[in-house]
Amino acid sequence: MIDPEVKQFIRYEIQRSLMLILSGQVGVNTSMTETIETPGYPGANSIEERPVMHPFGFVSRAPQGIISVIGRMGSDPGNLIVLGHRDKDRPEIDEGAAAMYAAEKGPMITSNADGIFVGKGGTADKPLLLGVESNDFLGQIIDLIVAHVHPSPGSPANNVADFTKLKTEIVEADKLISTTDGGL
Repeated sequence: MIDPEVKQFIRYEIQRSLMLILSGQVGVNTSMTETIETPGYPGANSIEERPVMHPFGFVSRAPQGIISVIGRMGSDPGNLIVLGHRDKDRPEIDEGAAAMYAAEKGPMITSNADGIFVGKGGTADKPLLLGVESNDFLGQIIDLIVAHVHPSPGSPANNVADFTKLKTEIVEADKLISTTDGGL
């Protein structure tokens, strides 16, 4: 006969080892729930409308067919939650960087030691103009407008060269808003 404490210990160990992590393909979904198709093995029944876990402050909705990772919380087999997704087509990024991207090589934002970059088509190579830089740029424009004088009616302004220089150094160099790729 097995001692009741040993029996209880064995039960807990079996329950602990049965905690599952499954994978399957994303089926019908919203940002709050998703159905997992073929979880674990082909021919398995779908797991219907399981809650989707997101990092606080972020939300996403995986396209159908992406691999979904599901975990069980507690001992009840029905306590399944979507932990994340394994996108085999996610973009490659540098070590130490982070990225947010959309499916099918849509818009993308990356952050690394050099700054924040935006883009589309699976790359984010356009630097985002940050607060200090944008304030400097706007301040330069305002200063040029204040100093703007036409010596006589119909003549060019006295500081056309300064406006042209600012346009070349900031706008045409894609430091403000990228004009390539349709203006992203």
